[in-house]
Amino acid sequence: MTQPSNMFSVGILIAQRQLSPAGRQRQLPIGDRIMKCQIVYNARFFPGTVSHLMTSEALTSEAPKVQETSTPLYVRIAENIREEILNGVLEPGQHLQEQHLAERYGVSRVPVRDALRRLEAERLIHVEANRGAFVSRVTAEEAAELLRVRLILEELLCHDAAKNRTEAQLQELREIVVLGTSSVRGASPSQLVALNTRFHRLLGEASHNPTAAGLVEQLRKRSELEYAGRLPKRAESSWKEHQAVFDAVEAGDPEEAARCIREHLTHAAAAWDMDITK
Repeated sequence: MTQPSNMFSVGILIAQRQLSPAGRQRQLPIGDRIMKCQIVYNARFFPGTVSHLMTSEALTSEAPKVQETSTPLYVRIAENIREEILNGVLEPGQHLQEQHLAERYGVSRVPVRDALRRLEAERLIHVEANRGAFVSRVTAEEAAELLRVRLILEELLCHDAAKNRTEAQLQELREIVVLGTSSVRGASPSQLVALNTRFHRLLGEASHNPTAAGLVEQLRKRSELEYAGRLPKRAESSWKEHQAVFDAVEAGDPEEAARCIREHLTHAAAAWDMDITK
């Protein structure tokens, strides 16, 4: 058996074994299996991030806990709020009250205020005078523009990934495609967003083009404000398209990989009533 390339892979292989007949006596709900993988991955690679992608037992807690790490407190709070925005827990237009957030995280208002400034710089929230902070809204026109630019950049990423990917990166992509495909009917919307994000990030890493990958990441954060909640509606089709992208990258076919990602994003835009062909 191929050795897992990182701790996220370990989590995936554990989840897959729990699906086997030998592991049925300890089988978990599909959502918990996905979240265990994500928690292991975050703990290994993002120790300053407190994941809200918890198992069903952990979701019963009233508020996320900000773990003690060397990462500044306001950065960790910003990471938590950012994750909730991108996963649809905090909805566009929702009021983010400093005092409420301070009480929720068990901190003073100072790190909360600094966290909100950080998110405002990322355009994930906006601050209105005398009213406070609100989760940003993205118009349909802006979302289409963002996706149009993403399409161009992700074509480049997939083209480069087909040429530059390593065997370890192929293994990571293969595992996330297997997990995503098996999860379309049992995962929550926030879990599907996390899996989708991970797939596209892995493509960026496999491209070895950090400039384009960084730009895509910035665009993704903004564009997901508009469409993250819609991902479950086409999850099954989306993961079939992800499989086609992976197959082209694995085959080392740059042109086919670029064509497949273009087809994927074009189909997604059509499903969300966006015209990105202008």
